[in-house]
Amino acid sequence: MKALTEQALFLDIETSGLHKQKDTIISIGILFFDPQKQPIMKHWFLEKKEEEKSLLESFLLFLSSYHTIYTYNGKGFDYPFLLSRMQYYHLDTTPLLSLKLIDLKESLKHFSRTRMTLEKMLNFKRQSSTSGKDVIKLYRTYIDSHHMIYSDLIIRHQEDELRSLLAFYELYDMLFNFSNLKHLESKEIADTLTLTLQASTPFTYSFNGSAFDLHFSYQEGHDLLHLTLPLIHTSLRHYLEPCKDYYYIESQGQLMHKSLAQFIPTSLRRRATKEECSVIKSSCYLKIYTTYKLTASLWYDTNKEVYIELIDFSPDLLSTQIFCLFFRRDSKQNSKPSTL
Repeated sequence: MKALTEQALFLDIETSGLHKQKDTIISIGILFFDPQKQPIMKHWFLEKKEEEKSLLESFLLFLSSYHTIYTYNGKGFDYPFLLSRMQYYHLDTTPLLSLKLIDLKESLKHFSRTRMTLEKMLNFKRQSSTSGKDVIKLYRTYIDSHHMIYSDLIIRHQEDELRSLLAFYELYDMLFNFSNLKHLESKEIADTLTLTLQASTPFTYSFNGSAFDLHFSYQEGHDLLHLTLPLIHTSLRHYLEPCKDYYYIESQGQLMHKSLAQFIPTSLRRRATKEECSVIKSSCYLKIYTTYKLTASLWYDTNKEVYIELIDFSPDLLSTQIFCLFFRRDSKQNSKPSTL
């Protein structure tokens, strides 16, 4: 796995509840890489409830050396909660707001909307059996007893959360930089097309999962990615453009370009409709999710879904498709993908 730069880190927070105004932050955990590319974890643990302000101040001070934070559901929970608690104490939130937040859940939710299922796809093994709900109970017990065993269980849970972010990041990075993978071979087997691609370094985790009818798999310690796409053997329609350049000859049931139709009497020809201004072909097709930077001929089914013929397929074309699918901001297909 490619290590992050020294200006980027992973973030996870544990809280005493879900209410940003009433509950407190129990622990802030981060994972970052040192100059030797070794991962380091750091935690700010709330020993006493009245120390939350100083905990947040220490965390804000630490952020001055960083420019990017990776989270899982950070936009939905971690960031809003942190900002709310900082604002409660009238702290300057600039160090946090100036950071670039990348929520890994936004892209990886296409594989699964639950964290645990995504971890299973990545064959990620947690070292602690403590759940997020357990953390709240453990912290209450810790406040009453101050026995280190309870705070240790919370920290161990948070360490699992941070380590799983590493696995998520490797999958995210593979998708984001898909164009950097080296295409080794393509095999057409029955109704599928399987591509074998090579990463620049071996994968640290294993993965086996599907999204958008695309199946991805790679193995820990190996540098090969296998991607399977469905092939469709059917008849589809291709529209000829511009439609105004075509005429329809009723007597022959024939479509004709204006360069030839000019020799047909006007009484025997008329402007072709959009549906008439098309051809139908039986072939092997691949579904297309965006027409951005696409030069191949487009083919449509009755639901106006877009396809290309297999003969027009290329790994470069697939790179654009994957980027659009996993990283576009809007829900519209066939639009220009936005960048992060």
